[in-house]
Amino acid sequence: MAESILPHADTVSYTGLPSESELLADPCVSYWLKGAIQQTQQRDVVDAYNDALLLAAILLRRVDTALGRLGCTPKGGH
Repeated sequence: MAESILPHADTVSYTGLPSESELLADPCVSYWLKGAIQQTQQRDVVDAYNDALLLAAILLRRVDTALGRLGCTPKGGH
């Protein structure tokens, strides 16, 4: 079985995290993110969470690849 990319519950902090309604009302938040928040409200929360983690990992790999092509070393050594 593949290693989990789930963060441990004791490492997650919600301090300072805006609520979903605050994000949806914020004109600085992208339409893409607002749409994703709205779509996930209609889904099973665990399935949506797992998909979001997978997307985050894919985007992180894409960033690392792009930075590597530029000769940059990402913070944290990813």
